[in-house]
Amino acid sequence: MSRCGCEETRFDGVSPAYRRALIAFTAINAGMFLVEITAGALGRR
Repeated sequence: MSRCGCEETRFDGVSPAYRRALIAFTAINAGMFLVEITAGALGRR
């Protein structure tokens, strides 16, 4: 079989850089959720 570059690769997702990026993304997302909930609650007054 020729080398077409389509061999299956395995991603385990445990590299330190990927883990830091995922934690940062989740924290930012949770923070924005809280900001939107708070702004919505204050806007109804």
